[in-house]
Amino acid sequence: MIYRLLCSPPAVATSLEDEFQVRSKDYIGAALILLALLPITNGSKLLVALNAFVQESTLRTAKVIDHVSLVSQDNKTENRAVYSVVEFLNDNGMQRSAKTGVASYPAPSKIGEQIVIRTYNTQLDDVSVDSFAGMWFESAFYLVPGFLTLVPGFLVIWRKRKSRVAREA
Repeated sequence: MIYRLLCSPPAVATSLEDEFQVRSKDYIGAALILLALLPITNGSKLLVALNAFVQESTLRTAKVIDHVSLVSQDNKTENRAVYSVVEFLNDNGMQRSAKTGVASYPAPSKIGEQIVIRTYNTQLDDVSVDSFAGMWFESAFYLVPGFLTLVPGFLVIWRKRKSRVAREA
């Protein structure tokens, strides 16, 4: 589709029906751009919050000591989430334990395994596993489809403007 948009000759309206088809591309492009704004906005908000967390948090090495399984039931399905419980040293050298924020994916670390976590200095119960899935996946989940929708929207409008210039010449 992108190849066709970039390499095909520009459309020139020769009748009222053709003018409607050429003009409708503007609406399609605008709709794609507006559709892309929602996931891009959500993803960028998550990215800003995550960046603030990374700036204010401390990296620590922790040892997985247990797994906690939480089960939630909908009307027809049962969902099971498995969280790792980790043990680490705080700034005073005291042992602390907390549940990580990543459930089931990536698969919980094995008991006894050393992992890298991030914690706030004031809230040691807020633990995130320092990995792509543990921290960055959610914002990427929104941003990638948003930009993949935004680019075709701009390409459609760009092709429309290119055809308008060809008609006027």
